[in-house]
Amino acid sequence: MHQGISGYRESASLLEQNMALLPSVLKFHSQQLAQLRRNRMFVFTLSLGACFAGTALAFTRTAYSDAAKLAFEQAKISPVTIRSLGEPLRRSSLAFGDLETHGSGGQASVSFSVYGPRGRGTLYADAARFHRSWQLISLDLELPNRPGRLNLMPIQSTVPQ
Repeated sequence: MHQGISGYRESASLLEQNMALLPSVLKFHSQQLAQLRRNRMFVFTLSLGACFAGTALAFTRTAYSDAAKLAFEQAKISPVTIRSLGEPLRRSSLAFGDLETHGSGGQASVSFSVYGPRGRGTLYADAARFHRSWQLISLDLELPNRPGRLNLMPIQSTVPQ
């Protein structure tokens, strides 16, 4: 019976020691959990930032492409644009659309906002790239209070042969 009480005391002593360690173990695990949450938040924030940067890069690439520049330059000298929006004509730095190049060729379909002293509109352009040179296929201006789009392509005159 003496060993029973002694064994009980040893067990009770071990239990007290383990119970004394419990707060530090729980604190350690809670610190690990907090670190994991911080890491997860960091990875999420980093991923979100990378997505935002990629999207901004795609919009910037489209907005400042040679096809978009060509469309804007043509719109600036169009009598229809000058009459509708006035001069000087400005554009937004954000463009939407598709831009695809391969070798010396490619195609683009872009749209972006333009504005002048008399109002604002949306410019729509389709272009093709032949031998590293962009050519407009279509160029239209959409005005907010006017149905349909205005064609800004210059009239091509043909000379009979």
